[in-house]
Amino acid sequence: MIKKILLTSILIIFILTNTSSAYEYKEKNFEHLNDSLKGISKNQIKQHLQLYRRYVQKINELNKKLKKAVKQNANPTFSEYRAINSAMAFAHNGAVLHELYFSNLSSKNTKPSKELLSKINKDFGSYENYLGDLIASGKSARSGWAISAYNTINGKLQNFTVDEHDLHIPIGIKPILVLDLWEHAYMIDYGINKNSYIEAFIENIDWNVVSERYRSAIGGP
Repeated sequence: MIKKILLTSILIIFILTNTSSAYEYKEKNFEHLNDSLKGISKNQIKQHLQLYRRYVQKINELNKKLKKAVKQNANPTFSEYRAINSAMAFAHNGAVLHELYFSNLSSKNTKPSKELLSKINKDFGSYENYLGDLIASGKSARSGWAISAYNTINGKLQNFTVDEHDLHIPIGIKPILVLDLWEHAYMIDYGINKNSYIEAFIENIDWNVVSERYRSAIGGP
């Protein structure tokens, strides 16, 4: 038994050591969104995807630099390690949030699952109240995001306003719907008219994806 545990531990250490040195963030393909959404143009999506690719590239670039950074000199005022590691959080969240955003877009007409709709009605009083709260969260974002999430602390669905990629993110939440409110998400189509963009986004929500995320968040299959 002890020998088996020892061999397992050695294997885990070997895997972690070798996978960390070969770590590479893989770009996901969202080309199917081109010219398929209502109120969000092909050019808007094309430019947006290019920006997403840059975040993926930066993750891989920073990951290489982080491995070479001198850890002995790390400190909270300024150090090479702190600068790179802090930048990694921005790049990582930038890529992941964009993937969640693109993934919950679709030209199909979908509706929340009965399970999700029941939860929305319970926590917000009605679907209309939920959308109103989501819209208010979106309007409140500066350069940032509105996130509908399952709060694992209190068991409720809540909408959160996040600035940048890494400010005001509560611990213990599982995002089920992500709305990009950076200007690059809508300026080509709507200029500074953020409100019309939010309306267009709601028309293109893939509730099948959002419902699956909710089921996963609460521990479903």
